[in-house]
Order: sequence, then C-alpha cells, then structure tokens
Amino acid sequence: MASRQAHSSKYANLITVTLITLIALSGCASSKGITHNQAIRSPASLGAKAKFDTWPTEQWWMNLQDPTLSHLIDLALKDNPNIVQAAKRLDKAQACVGYAQSALSPQVTGSADVIRQRLSENAFYPPPYGGSYQNIANASINASWDLDFWGKNRAELRTALSQTDVAKAEESAAKLMISTAVAQTYYQLARQIEQQKLAVQTLEQRDHELKLVKTRIETGLDTNVELEQGKGNIYSAKVDVEAANEAVNLTRNALAALTMQEPHALDKVQASLPTFTTQTLPDDIPIDLISRRSDLAAAKAAVNSATEDIGSAKAEFYPNVSLSAFIGLSSFGLSKFLYLGSTVVGAGPAVHLPIFDAGRLRANLKSKHADLDIAIASYNAVLLQAIHDVADQITSIKAVRNETADQEAALYAAQSAYRLATIRYEAGLTNYLTVLTAEDALLRERSKMINLQARTTELNIALIKSLGGGFNSQENANLAEKNPF
Repeated sequence: MASRQAHSSKYANLITVTLITLIALSGCASSKGITHNQAIRSPASLGAKAKFDTWPTEQWWMNLQDPTLSHLIDLALKDNPNIVQAAKRLDKAQACVGYAQSALSPQVTGSADVIRQRLSENAFYPPPYGGSYQNIANASINASWDLDFWGKNRAELRTALSQTDVAKAEESAAKLMISTAVAQTYYQLARQIEQQKLAVQTLEQRDHELKLVKTRIETGLDTNVELEQGKGNIYSAKVDVEAANEAVNLTRNALAALTMQEPHALDKVQASLPTFTTQTLPDDIPIDLISRRSDLAAAKAAVNSATEDIGSAKAEFYPNVSLSAFIGLSSFGLSKFLYLGSTVVGAGPAVHLPIFDAGRLRANLKSKHADLDIAIASYNAVLLQAIHDVADQITSIKAVRNETADQEAALYAAQSAYRLATIRYEAGLTNYLTVLTAEDALLRERSKMINLQARTTELNIALIKSLGGGFNSQENANLAEKNPF
C-alpha cells in the first residue's frame, strides 16, 4: 500500500515538474511588441450631433401608398439572387457559431475495428502468437475536453458571433439596395411618363396651331413662311414623342429586370409621382446614424471580429491544456472480445505549447493586428461616407424645395405669357414667332417642373437609404453593446 502511494506521489511530482518546465519554455515564443495603431472614429468627431426620431421603417415603401410600387418591390425581394446569397452567408455564419461553440464543451467519440494481422515473431508477442495470424479487435468510447485556460476557444466563438452580425447587416443592406433601386427606377418611369404626356400634348397643341395658321393664310393674315414653320414644328414634336416613348420602354425593361421578369412584362404598367414629402428631414446629421445604417453595422462588426481574432492569436502563445479519457475493449481474436478481462481504461491530462516555431506565431499575430487596422480604417471610411451622404441629401432636398417654389412662379408666368400671345395672335395683333417663343418657354417650364417633382421624390428615397432604410442594430445586443474600444 505504501509502495503504491509512493509511486503515485512520484508520478504527481513528475507531472508538476513537467508542467512548470513547459510553461517556462513557453517564454521562448513571445507576443511582446506586437500591436495595432489605428483608432476608431466617433460620429460626433465628424459632425454628427442631432437627435432624430423619425427614422424610416423597415418597409418604408408602404408609406408611399402606391400598391403598384409595393407589389414590384415584393417581387424584387422574393428569391432575388443577391438576397439569397446574403441569406446563405448568414446561414454559414450561424453554422460557424455552432462549430465554435462546440469547442467549449467536452467531445465524445466512438470507434471500433477488427483487423486480421500476422504478428511478428521478433516483436513482443509471445508464442504461440508470434508468427501467427490473429484477429485483433478494438472498440472504445473516447472523451476529451479542451480547458481553454487562455480563452482561445471563447475568442473564436466571439469572432463567429461578430461574423454573424456582419452577415445580418449585409443581408439588410442587400434588401435596402434592391428596394431603393426599384423605387428610384419606378419614379424615373413616372417622370418619363409625365414627359411623354407633355410631348403628346405639345404635338396636339402644334397641330392645333398649324390649323390656325392655315385659316389665317386663307384670310391673308399669314404667309407660307408661317405654314412651313408650323409643319416643321409638327415633325419636331413627333421626334420628341418617339424619344419619350423609347425612354419609357427602356425604363420599363429595366424595372422588369430588377423584379426578375421577362423584358416586356411591364409594358402596360403605369407610374405616377407622389404629391407629398415621403421622409421627414433631419435638422442636422443624426448622432444615432451609427446604429441605423447596415454598412456601418457591418463595418463595426468586422472590427469586433478582427479584435477577437487577435485574442485567439495571442492565446496560441500559451499552453493548451486538455483532459482526455477512454474506455473500451481490446483482444486477440473475437472469442474473448466481450469478456470483462478485455476491458481497457485510460485517462489523463495533455499539455501542448509552442517552444520554437521559427516566428510562425508572431507572424500570425502581426497579421491579425494588421487585419484590425484595416477593419478600423474601413469603418472610419464608411462612417465618413455615411455622414457626408446624409449631409448631401439634406442639402439637396433643401435646395430643391426652394427651386420648386421659384419654378411654380416661373411656370405660372410662362402660362400667362403663352395665353396672351395666343389671344393676340388669333386677333391678328402679333405674328406667329411670338407664339412660338412663348410656347417654347412654356414647354421648358413644364418640363423643368416635372423634373423637379421627380427629383424631390428621388432625393427622399435617397435620404431613406442614407438613413438606413429601417435597419436598427440596437435591436441586436451583440451589435449595439459590443465595443472593443
């Protein structure tokens, strides 16, 4: 009994000395002196300061109250290849989370094999086994557990969670990109349809004027000069109608492509410009923009992921301690395989650590720090672009509002001038050139008004996009609360 206790004590002392020696030797691989030098910027440092409560909703297009547009966006979002790819990347990221999470728990495996083998006569097999053919059977249940003293597996799990956040944000970004592209194309079609109507009205108006010229020629008030001018204006108006038709048809084809339909599927679709402002304008750059834009959320999650990669790389410099155990059966021949005497059992710790790796671990850690610097620089670039994007939309919307007020006055004046010129021409008090000049001015003002109405809508959609289109990373605690800095 005393002999067995002494033997156990010597074994324990040997393990202790071995562990101390290995830990001391691990100092040969050091992470000292490796770091990163980039710092993440705050929105306030780039001018974001306003509070804003009227953020877009996730289905922001429903506020436009246009069933045709809503149907087209639903078609575009359904089974869209870009969205499918983003969704599958999210599925993959979530699977990686499960894989990383499994490393924190004990692992249990089973194995069994039967081998027909000739045993060596000159090895440790005694007669009559040496030189004979035997069936060697083994079966065991094996268990292992990585104790993760230095947090390597936990860091890898956090990396996987951050990659899931990236994938979620990218999926939201894909949906926003497609929905806004459909809406902008739809309202581009609406603008072109209005321009098409204007071209047709112009053709009808010039046809009416040509008839008036012919009547005046019969009474001697006009000459063939005015007649030829009138005919030329008819042909010019027809060219404008054909150009307007082409533009409408091309945009309908583009809209069909966005909604994954055949080229002429939307030949009959009609679109009209909304008559109300679709998005409340912030007074300044919202401070909460960082949590409302999917590209910023993805960039921030990428920074988190790169930070956790550094933690995982640092853990590689320290000893990896694990426990393992097995129980099973092993025998020569199958006749005694299931006997109690064939039982084999084992258990014990294992320590693995780097001693000399020719700089592999340091190089890997330098790479991870460089990845973090890249991720931070990328985040800062996205943040800068996002803030200027919102600022651009606010500036343009304010300018268009002022332009629209002036344009309404200009259009009213042009309408009055054309009406007076027509009355004077019909009364024989002025010539045809005066009518044409007033008419051209009226057409320009009408066209400019249509373009301003369309631009107002397009800028509102652009503002919705720049404000995140309903995305909110605060709903995801892993994105909203995690801040490695």
